[in-house]
Amino acid sequence: MEQRLTVDAITPQITEWTCKIKVIDKFRPRESKDQAVHFQTIIVQDENEEQVCIVLYGDDIGRCHKLFELFDTYLISTAKSNNNIQVLD
Repeated sequence: MEQRLTVDAITPQITEWTCKIKVIDKFRPRESKDQAVHFQTIIVQDENEEQVCIVLYGDDIGRCHKLFELFDTYLISTAKSNNNIQVLD
């Protein structure tokens, strides 16, 4: 059963979840220093104002170009999370 969670409650062990987020900053796509990786960073916050970064890589940047608009609110479900999730202060 899918759970409605806040950012800080999402772990890699939870496979079915939904989180309501708001886009608060969206950076231009760029390349890593060695130009090996093309990426875009988007900062979002949940209903408790806990902030995290969404990082899009390669072709996902073009596919999601209009998906995350600044200051819009979205429900994200079962996106991949990793052990390095850090809540931004």
